[in-house]
Amino acid sequence: MEITKDKSLKNIYFICSLTQKTKTSMQGVLSSKGDLMGGIFDRWINTIPESIIFNEYIKPKLKYYKDLDVELIQDFYLYNPKKVGIAPDVLGIKINNKEIPFCVFGKYGNDICWHKNKDYPQIEVKTLKVSQKMLTLRDQHYSGKFLIFAESTFNIDYLLPFFNESLFSQDIYEKLKMNNETFLECECDELISQTNKINLGNNKIGDVDVLIITKAEDFLKKATSCMPGESVQYINNEISIKDFSQPPKPTVNIQLSHFMTRVYDNVYKFNDNWYKKFVKRQNVKTLDIKIEHLENISIIKMNKSNIYIKVYGNACINNFKLQNDIYKIEFAILERSASSPKEYFMHKNIYDILNNNENDLISSLNAIVKENINEN
Repeated sequence: MEITKDKSLKNIYFICSLTQKTKTSMQGVLSSKGDLMGGIFDRWINTIPESIIFNEYIKPKLKYYKDLDVELIQDFYLYNPKKVGIAPDVLGIKINNKEIPFCVFGKYGNDICWHKNKDYPQIEVKTLKVSQKMLTLRDQHYSGKFLIFAESTFNIDYLLPFFNESLFSQDIYEKLKMNNETFLECECDELISQTNKINLGNNKIGDVDVLIITKAEDFLKKATSCMPGESVQYINNEISIKDFSQPPKPTVNIQLSHFMTRVYDNVYKFNDNWYKKFVKRQNVKTLDIKIEHLENISIIKMNKSNIYIKVYGNACINNFKLQNDIYKIEFAILERSASSPKEYFMHKNIYDILNNNENDLISSLNAIVKENINEN
């Protein structure tokens, strides 16, 4: 699904308003970072796909949508989540201009906070960049909620279409031209060149794809939980595992199963042998991995940040198919401070171990639409 300038206008306005409200840099209740506008955009830009996912992925699957004007209601309020909690990404839907709130802000018990309205579904949209290696979720009372995991790619110049065209006039462009005769003793376009002319003709700023729609309980059950202060170790290769063209000299010969404990199906967690032999560090958890034909894999070399495995026949790690060869698996550690909240992690490329609850969400939304048709 394409992310375009036209589909993003509300979110761009909101991010700009949020930026101005902070006055200096964004930190404290909204972030631990002291970002200026550019950094704020980079961290909030993934709110844009929420409406695109609803309008172009979910809405066409609703039974009654063709005869109705159904629209997503996003959360464009500003508030301190530490004081009032966090509203779901989908506050509700609008049917023929009638607003149906899934979540409301008000008194709930002894608190004034966001809370569920009736039996309506609570929906969180987690959009990750392609470069991100893990699905993550903080411990923020997600029980009972639908999770939509999606993956986005934004053009490196995604903000350009929103700039005023007068900034890129021909007159300014001409003033940027350097005098080669004065400053260049020789010309070589491969080493030095003039400023390029800006192209504002591209309305598309990126793409988004839905990975899976699941339930938060299933993710929390199958993900690796890290307590405050626990760092997470994960497979960091670009394609999860890459071929090793010049095989190393073997220094060990240990079955990978020696370091594995089966959790369920083909999912394994690393056991104490792994932490004693490879990690050798306190307060670090290695993410569970998905393995097929574990019996065909041996470790032939280990060092501080990677292992080399020998595959006998066929095998599969984190959905990356392996054949009779030697492979290098690289690991990285995401450092988490002692003050960080409890958080759940999973390798992004094994999202298929999660239950697919897309039909449940569609059925729930269909029931809401049908109910409000009858009321009208």
